[in-house]
Amino acid sequence: ARSMKPEHHEIVQKTLIEPLQRGMTMGEFLAKNGLGGSLSPNARSGAEKFIIDSKSKADSDILQKILITQTQWDQGDNLDRVKVPTLLLRGADDMLVPLEAMQEIQNAISGSQLEIVPDAGHNMHIEQPEKFNKLAIDFLLGLRG
Repeated sequence: ARSMKPEHHEIVQKTLIEPLQRGMTMGEFLAKNGLGGSLSPNARSGAEKFIIDSKSKADSDILQKILITQTQWDQGDNLDRVKVPTLLLRGADDMLVPLEAMQEIQNAISGSQLEIVPDAGHNMHIEQPEKFNKLAIDFLLGLRG
C-alpha cells in the first residue's frame, strides 16, 4: 500500500508511537483515546470491547514496529507486479484508510476486486464477521472455476 502522507505520519508518530515509546501500554492508550474512528457506529454489539481487550494484550514493542513499518514502508510502485486474484476489503465507515486509497490499490492491481463491507469500520472482520466471511468465502470459491 502507499505510505501515509507525511502529515499523517507525524500525527501517528506523536499520538501513538511516542506514547508507546514512553512506556504507555496499548490498553492505557485505548482507555485514554478510544479506537480513534476505526469502529463503525453500526458495529455489532461487543465489538469495541473485544478490540480493546485484544489490543490491550499486544506487546508494545511489536506494536511500535508495526506502526513504524506501516507509516514508512511504501510498496505502491510494486502493486502492478501482483499477478494473482486479489480481494480488497474495506469497511464503509473506515476512517483510517480512505476509499480513494483502496481505489488506488485496486487500479494498480490488475483484475483486483474491491468490496465495501457495510456497517463496518477498519476492523470489519470483528465488526461484521458474517459479511466479511461471506465475501472472503465467495471470492475463494470463485477461484475454483
